[in-house]
Amino acid sequence: MSSEQSKKCQSSIASQIEVDCGLASTTAVILAGGLGTRLRPLISDRPKPMAPVADRPFLEYLLDQLNSAGIRHVVICTGYLSEMISSHFGEQYKNMRVSYTEERLLLGTGGGIKFAMPQIESETFFVLNGDSFCNADLLKFYELHKSQNSKASMVLVRVPNTQRYGRVQFDQAQKITFFEEKGVHIGSGWINAGIYLLDKSIFEPLPKAKNISLEKEIFTSMIGDNFYAYCAETTEFIDIGLPESIERANRMFSHTDTQAI
Repeated sequence: MSSEQSKKCQSSIASQIEVDCGLASTTAVILAGGLGTRLRPLISDRPKPMAPVADRPFLEYLLDQLNSAGIRHVVICTGYLSEMISSHFGEQYKNMRVSYTEERLLLGTGGGIKFAMPQIESETFFVLNGDSFCNADLLKFYELHKSQNSKASMVLVRVPNTQRYGRVQFDQAQKITFFEEKGVHIGSGWINAGIYLLDKSIFEPLPKAKNISLEKEIFTSMIGDNFYAYCAETTEFIDIGLPESIERANRMFSHTDTQAI
């Protein structure tokens, strides 16, 4: 190996170590406080993220994904039947410390993150919706966020029909330019996969104890700012918001090596 190749190799290794350390020191927040009213006929006795999927609580698949990526601290934002989540997972899950917030009032996705701020230990942090799963490469997502000097980044996944979800549009630089409401178009396209990287500075000016929507209020106000899309190279996406989605999730995870996620 030449001297120049050696330098490049060392630089690559150093860069990888820096990224790995970044993931290990980056807090992940899971939004698990929703009421899950549409799933009540199936799971009236538990919060939606604890719905049984392939004989495991759905939330375990999200935690496995974070653990495999190298995350070492998770904050779970709870609300409805919160004690069921905290008693099941405790303060440690595999290699990760687990902290909790308990919302006494409905704060929405943005308000819930604001409420969790004292427990978020990194300036940049992951956020995952507790009722959806996307098998995206979180390391590549983190690298994109850092390389773009982004304040907010969103994982997108391509689905055959966007009608239920709405579409996300972005330009050639991957900047997000528009959110299309659900039901407008039928057909394939890119949708919000429910995984984000956000900077704390976004939440500093927000009021406490107020119901704020991350998707409808915060994200829409950031269009045109440092707000980027990461297009995941995966078809493994599920949102368990509807009863029929639970059966599809059962099929998906029954054919997946979930311990390796």
